Amino acid sequence: MRRIGMTLLVITIFIAAMTSVAMGAINPPLDRTDERWYSVDDEEQPFVQGEIFAREGGPWLWEGSYYLNDQTFFLLSHSNEITYCSGSYLWESGFFLGIGYDDVHGVDAKAWEYSPGYRWNLDRGYLALSLNYQRESINHSEYSKSKANLKGIEATWIYYPENMKIRTNLQWDRRETSIEHFENELYVDDRYSNVSYSVNYKIGDNLVVGIGGLYEDMKYNRDVKDVGIIIRSSLYDYNYNVGFTWDPKLFILNGTYEWRRNDDRTIDAGLYIPFLKDFQFGVEYWRVDYQYGDYDEMSYSLKYLFSEDSALLLGFRPEFEEWTLVYNRSL
Repeated sequence: MRRIGMTLLVITIFIAAMTSVAMGAINPPLDRTDERWYSVDDEEQPFVQGEIFAREGGPWLWEGSYYLNDQTFFLLSHSNEITYCSGSYLWESGFFLGIGYDDVHGVDAKAWEYSPGYRWNLDRGYLALSLNYQRESINHSEYSKSKANLKGIEATWIYYPENMKIRTNLQWDRRETSIEHFENELYVDDRYSNVSYSVNYKIGDNLVVGIGGLYEDMKYNRDVKDVGIIIRSSLYDYNYNVGFTWDPKLFILNGTYEWRRNDDRTIDAGLYIPFLKDFQFGVEYWRVDYQYGDYDEMSYSLKYLFSEDSALLLGFRPEFEEWTLVYNRSL
């Protein structure tokens, strides 16, 4: 019985190890120096970016990325815990292909992901559909081995009416995993789907308001062969959010309020003030109220503008003694 219990524990560890790439398509990098949380501008603004992250006594990370559009980009990330590389290319015909590779250190866990698809360009936006396939393997020790296949479908629609931006994403994934642990063999069948949306609207010259939401549905099946243990569960979650970005030129003020199905609530606010022509100071505050308690936290940033097209951002979170340094240049 002790080994059966350990076997179930190992399932959780293996699945958690690959969470970063197990569910979802290959996603493009984001501009980490953009302080506007809500906007109606075209998202596809080309850039190159480099980032260094470090936490006192904890993980470190460096990352480099190139972004042309949502289907043409390259990203390389390396830390003391994981190495991740991904890229995608969009041809003039509308077809695109994304490839990703993930290597989790310490447990010999690797994954390859392939995402072919097609993009329809619209007058004000696009519609993209992709088929996602991933193959992963984990060799935790000579007694524990795992192989998994993930198959999924994802659709993204972005549309820009006058003074608005609408974004919708639908995703469905199924991951089948075979795990050998001691003398037991386990079969894991996970199914995950979600629908997310956001709508931003510009009011006047310097105020943008937005609403958004996410619905997730997760089904889990665990079958320990030759032992007769079968575990099935189904979970769902959803959240809604509202927010704004106010930019009267003297400063930029952002705010977001989010609540979840279990009544968890988050308030997030960010204030960014330019000074000495090329500098900008930022402070962000967020508070989380959840069923087991509540906490609040603050972070700070200092941004230097080399030009209108390039910036260097230094961020600090005192709570975890985290430092982030980001350089971004528009193309």
